Amino acid sequence: MTVLADGILLPEDILNSIWFQVFAGFVAFNTIIYLGLTLSKMTVWPRQARLRNWARHLPMGIGGGGSGVDPKAPLPEPPTRGTVDLRRSVLAHDVPVALAWLGGLLIALNVVLYVANTGGSLVPHIVGVALGVVLLAVAQIASRARIVEQALTWTWCVSVLAIVLYLSSPLTDEHNSLALSFAYVIIVAFGVPLVAWRPFIVTTPLVIAAICWGIFGANQPEPVGWLLVALAALGVGALLLNMRLAAIAALEEADRLSQRLATTDPLTGLLSQAGVESILPRFAGAAARQHASICVMYIEVPELDRAVREYGHDYGDAVVIAAADAVRDVVRTGDLVARWRTGGFLVAGFGMQPDHGMLQRRIEDRVAGSGVALGKWPIALRAGTAAAPADQVAVDALIAKAEADAGQEPVG
Repeated sequence: MTVLADGILLPEDILNSIWFQVFAGFVAFNTIIYLGLTLSKMTVWPRQARLRNWARHLPMGIGGGGSGVDPKAPLPEPPTRGTVDLRRSVLAHDVPVALAWLGGLLIALNVVLYVANTGGSLVPHIVGVALGVVLLAVAQIASRARIVEQALTWTWCVSVLAIVLYLSSPLTDEHNSLALSFAYVIIVAFGVPLVAWRPFIVTTPLVIAAICWGIFGANQPEPVGWLLVALAALGVGALLLNMRLAAIAALEEADRLSQRLATTDPLTGLLSQAGVESILPRFAGAAARQHASICVMYIEVPELDRAVREYGHDYGDAVVIAAADAVRDVVRTGDLVARWRTGGFLVAGFGMQPDHGMLQRRIEDRVAGSGVALGKWPIALRAGTAAAPADQVAVDALIAKAEADAGQEPVG
């Protein structure tokens, strides 16, 4: 008979039976779950108001039955650090998920090994389960807190190194081969959540040292073969990291291209109408702070439709490109130049109103000198200007005035 500390007497055959071990494992697993839930309460969860504020920015429009976007809110400015934000968002999503998976797998591995090996020591499994719970807690904190990119990266590296050290330590001598095999799986996945080579290169020697400790310290049979497999696992991890970095680079290039296309006219290379409209409010604000005047110029090719009808779209595009180059050459350095609708161009700058007749002749001379209209009808332009102190009139009113000065009805 075995006498327990609390005085309960149980037959020894019951204590050694597989059913009792399964029951003990179930109780231990539930204890781990409750411990993890208790630790998760230490995390600062977002407030309800903050959650609703985030939900309003989601495209699905959570809450309120609407689009989730305030119609009175200003349009978001184009991102200026798309590359950094993309890498940061990738790390912020992948590292907590990877930590949670590793913590869960480590707990499950130790529970299964303890149940399967009824005569083994309980201490290694307690350490493994405790490490798994710590990883789950770190994953919860990393997924909720605002952590900088470097902190997320090195948290992942330290976590991987801690797991490999545990699996290579004398605590796992009873299952040395199985523990090393699991360590190799961790090594293969090491580079996947990373977004840079430096942490991988810095941590790799430490991981190799930990593996050598497990191979040679436990007198593992065929240690050279085990070491070669470890190096192969690291090579696969490096390959996965390289593929991940290539995919991120492709996404960054696509993001830069989409931002450029959103604010740039693809035919002329000038600002698009949407691009200049996103800049004009800040432009007007800067002029108002300096108590300066804003000058707006509108230049149009009035017979562009006729050119397209008579000579085709390629000629129409050539005319637009020649006019855009002429406008770009004539205006002052620092002025905003944009393609404004199909056959028009908008120029905005600081200063007084220029003579639109002189401006029109200079641009027409430049277009004529390009030779685009050789053998075809001469290209005529119309120009209009408007200027006023920035703190006295809106930019939209100046644009409408410049369009009217060019002989075109303003667009309402």
